[in-house]
Amino acid sequence: MTPEERQSRWEAIDRELEDLWNGRVCPDPVKREAELLAEQDRLEYDAGCDWFRARDLERRTVEIIAPDGFHITTLDEWRDHAPPKKAMHWKAYRSAMENARAWLRDGPCMPEELFRLLESRPETRGFWYSVSHPEHVIRLDDADGEHRNSDNTVHGSRGRKKIVIDVEAKAEEPFGSRTIGKALAKGQKKNQAYAQGNARRQSALPTRVQTLCRAVFGHEVDNRVSPLQYQLLYSLAAAVIEANRAGATICALIVHEFHSTVLKPRNVATNASALQTFIREVPGWQNQTIGLGSLLPPILLPGAGQVPNNILVTIGKVRTTLT
Repeated sequence: MTPEERQSRWEAIDRELEDLWNGRVCPDPVKREAELLAEQDRLEYDAGCDWFRARDLERRTVEIIAPDGFHITTLDEWRDHAPPKKAMHWKAYRSAMENARAWLRDGPCMPEELFRLLESRPETRGFWYSVSHPEHVIRLDDADGEHRNSDNTVHGSRGRKKIVIDVEAKAEEPFGSRTIGKALAKGQKKNQAYAQGNARRQSALPTRVQTLCRAVFGHEVDNRVSPLQYQLLYSLAAAVIEANRAGATICALIVHEFHSTVLKPRNVATNASALQTFIREVPGWQNQTIGLGSLLPPILLPGAGQVPNNILVTIGKVRTTLT
């Protein structure tokens, strides 16, 4: 097969896949999709790495839009228009700066290692990514106070299907400072003070925590989920909420680790354990193990509040090793 014939066949497969994803009826669409994707793999392998990477670079190229609407193309622009909450966190080998560097490494585009992770499962494969929102706030409910602050929220499409990626960048920072139980207790303590006339208003935190637990675990706080990290709970829920608002059918929460020799191995291990323990309590993932470069099978959450029960969600973990 000549390069021209290979290119023509690949484009024909792409058109047929788009027809399938747009709802074209065929006897067994799932089987046909798998056959077409496998044939594309063979064509890409035969074409060689240069062609393969050029096509994928186009698919992962995005506009990076800051919270103030500025279109980011440089590291300085990221620092000025989408900085971390604390200026002290903007430094080499920390997640805020390294996440920005990763998204600007090949121009404004999704890091190749994250793209490869998403390509590893058929449910998240084949999407073209268009826009990335660093430091994006995802509202969890109608209450006041802080909500989910995503390090990067990314939108993509595949025919009529849409996907949302919520990136949680980590060096050795923990998954928040509070467990689910401590977050609930903090809100309850404030409400008790309000009832005694010692606080000006009630806290919405107890209602939020219980609602998110019902949405993700299918039940309210108990002894099993109380010690889990609260950040993981609201981050997973937020990914589904954002997908619902964007009209997406699937979403992913991706933990992107930035590994270097300056990190404390114990902190990295603690984060890995916290993520694994959390996953084992989510219905559908009880027997799953998440490792580097792995993407869990997508599931539907029980749903509650603003978290719907009809959007597929997965969790993945990828690592960039810094030099």
